[in-house]
Order: sequence, then C-alpha cells, then structure tokens
Amino acid sequence: ADVILESAAGRKTRLSAHDASNYLHVGSASNHDFHIVRNNSIRIATSSTQTTVYDAGGDFFVLKDGKLGIKTSSPTANLTVNGDASITGELKTDGNVGINADPATHSNTAARNLVIKQDSTGGGITISTATNAGGNIYFADGTAGDSLYRGYLTYNHTIDTMIVGAAADTRFAIDATATQVTGDLRITQKIIHGGDPDTFIQMLEDRIIFEVGGLQLIDAREAGTDYVAIGGLGDNGDVNFIV
Repeated sequence: ADVILESAAGRKTRLSAHDASNYLHVGSASNHDFHIVRNNSIRIATSSTQTTVYDAGGDFFVLKDGKLGIKTSSPTANLTVNGDASITGELKTDGNVGINADPATHSNTAARNLVIKQDSTGGGITISTATNAGGNIYFADGTAGDSLYRGYLTYNHTIDTMIVGAAADTRFAIDATATQVTGDLRITQKIIHGGDPDTFIQMLEDRIIFEVGGLQLIDAREAGTDYVAIGGLGDNGDVNFIV
C-alpha cells in the first residue's frame, strides 16, 4: 500500500491498497486512469474521454461525450444498449419509434410514429391474448367515450371472428364460414368470382348486370326503361325472354 500526496504544482496524488484479489487505487502518479477497484463487485475507471463502470461479471456502462452506453464502449445515442432491455412500467417517448428502422427513412410522414423494418424476411406485429378474449387495434380522435375507438380492428378468439368497426360500431365481420356486413355494402365496380373473372355481378347507376362465363344472363334496369332482361337484351343470341 502506498500514499503519494503532492502540492497542486506537482499534481501527484495516489492512494493504493491492494493484494492479489482486492485493491483500491485513487488518482495517479504516473499517468494511470482513475480507479476505484472492486472488492469483487465494482470497478470505476476514468480517462480523459470517458468514464467506465464495471461489475464482477465484466458488464459495464460507459459515459462518453454526454452519451450513456450499456455493454458498449461506443454509444451513438444518448442511451445505447448492446443487448436486451426489460421495462416493468410505461415507456413514453415524444419522438418516433423505429424497430430495425430509421422512421424518417423507412416510412411516410403520415404513418411514422412506429416503424418496423425487416431486411431479408417477412416482418409483422403479433397480438397474443387469452382464448376467451380479443386482440384490438383502436383508432381514436379524442380522450373519452367512443372517441377512443372511432375505428377498430378486433379479433375475438371466443368466436374466432375478425371484426372491423367504423364510427364506433361494428360494420364488417369475418368468421371461419361466412362474411357478415352490418349496414350497407357499397360496390363501385363488380363482385367477381374468385376463380372465374368472367362470372360477376356488376353495379352501375340504376342498373345491375349478372354475367356468368362471359354471358350476360340478367340485366335489370330502371330510369326510364324499367325492365328485367333474362339472357341479355338486343341482338344477343342468349336472350330468352324479357319481362
């Protein structure tokens, strides 16, 4: 053990007390880092550019250029963690969140608050709930009442049904066997058979056409003509009769 104290002009300060396993070293008389060394638990080291704290397992954090790094000696942000982080309370941020992504680069400004990027394979978000509960994504425009869920996407595990809501009410639901629509179903083009593009129902202004296999079988019109044609109309050879 040795103690070296000198005036400010000499700038020598050293306090060392150590054996084979435990020691304390404060200051330096020969250009050493500043150490408070562990007693098998903690070591603190400083240099002109950073401060490092170690534990007995070799884990450490670094304070460098005003940035804090955990298990990294080169922090690139105010807090840089090399490894997992576990938080038991709320995590709040005033900025955007990117998972393997830079939000400003990998998103549109209208949808930048949470950005998920996967470079080489598929990516996604999983919502896991109990078998007798539901998973929800809500679209809110206020802080009370149904303004908290003006639009929503819900999967109800109890009945295995996907539910789509708008104006704070269910408008569309899909289960394993059928699709249920609450309210109007508005079609601007055609309802087409999935395996046969020549079979469809077409909605026009004051007119509905049923076509099967490329043949117009039913043509229902209003607005001055007021008829239903079975098999088509005019010179079409498929016309059977007109009511």
